[in-house]
Amino acid sequence: MGTDAVHANCGAELTPRFWDEIWSAHREASGFYRDSADEVEFWNRRARQFCRNTTGDAGAGRVREVLEWLHGRGVRTAAATVLDVGSGPGSFAVPFAETGAHVTAIDASPEMITLLHEQMDEAGVHEYTALAERWEDLDPGEHGWEKAFDLVFISMCPAVSNRATLEKALACSQAFVYLTAFAGKRESRALVEIWDRLEQSPPPGVPDDSFYIANLLYTLGYSFESSVFTSSYTEEMTADEALALLTRTVLRREPQSSQAEVEAAVRDYVSEHCRNGMLCNQVDNRHGRFLVRV
Repeated sequence: MGTDAVHANCGAELTPRFWDEIWSAHREASGFYRDSADEVEFWNRRARQFCRNTTGDAGAGRVREVLEWLHGRGVRTAAATVLDVGSGPGSFAVPFAETGAHVTAIDASPEMITLLHEQMDEAGVHEYTALAERWEDLDPGEHGWEKAFDLVFISMCPAVSNRATLEKALACSQAFVYLTAFAGKRESRALVEIWDRLEQSPPPGVPDDSFYIANLLYTLGYSFESSVFTSSYTEEMTADEALALLTRTVLRREPQSSQAEVEAAVRDYVSEHCRNGMLCNQVDNRHGRFLVRV
């Protein structure tokens, strides 16, 4: 179906404003982003568990695949300037620096930035910049970041959530922006099984952010390459980490069950599935990947 036919069917002007507004409505309707006011504290609490599951050997395969994908499309990181938005503990920032890139990393969580410093130090990297700031609040002009980077890298960062935060990233690049986002699926085995116990139904899905990003980029006039891919991994959590994460994950999707019922179901699940104090949870995702040439 061409754009004229879409326009005729939806009765709306297919502009960046249109896609921005329906993307925001789509995210607001999703339980996945509910209770976002505590996001910084949530990531502070989760930082060390997240670091264990995404850096070093645990994240090596994912990092290698992304770097090979970028290099295969002409993106060179050696001696390049790279801005990592939502860097976390350095899952990609450290490997970029190890290839010779001049890395600037930003994350809203101070604890994530503390871990990034630790990871950089362990890797023997000393020339880099790291900021604990919210991307939504940052003014690129104050930092001299406008068209300052060869690559702006954004991997599953919830802060890039609308036209304004997307265009901010685009404005910082003089060559490429790489972006991954959910494409309608994040299936956590633990969530599925706990939700089924409580609600006897599948849990609500995650937003299809990639669909809206693709249409925003298109109507904004950017040239880009995109693809959809799946990933699977096992996340390891201590019993306490699992209790906190799974309780929050279930509650933010607004089940019919009470909070007390949710907490009891999560406790039972963690008790049943922990082995030697650790819970291993299988997660299957579907992502959209974009490489934008600016």
